[in-house]
Amino acid sequence: MRRIESLASDVFEMLLDKLRKAEVMSLAVDELTDNSDVAQMCLYVRFFDGDCFRKDLLGLIPLEGHTTGEILFTKITSFFEENNLDLAHVNMLVTDGVPSMVSSSQGLAARMAAVALQMRSLHCVIHQSLLCAKLSVADVRL
Repeated sequence: MRRIESLASDVFEMLLDKLRKAEVMSLAVDELTDNSDVAQMCLYVRFFDGDCFRKDLLGLIPLEGHTTGEILFTKITSFFEENNLDLAHVNMLVTDGVPSMVSSSQGLAARMAAVALQMRSLHCVIHQSLLCAKLSVADVRL
């Protein structure tokens, strides 16, 4: 078990080292609930490391209680500070489109844009296609 923890730690540190050298990065943020009803925020990162584009799971952050844009932003900011990463290097934020993520004044995207001025945000294509599929099924039932 110690070997596995050591290997995981080494892989995570290598990812962080590459991220610290990257000029820009994209974040995909999704909130989910695990099988024990604990809300968690999933952070995926995509960046160019000088040789190729990389995408990786950056972190799985537990959330307590009601999740607002402020709470999500605070958790991400703390994660970046703890791991010596710069939020100003985030140039794209991809979310699932829920109000806590995309609200124009209080959502995560607005708060991130205030820190990373060049950042743009998108609604995840996968979530959009799932929503379209659900709407299509609802239309058929009518």
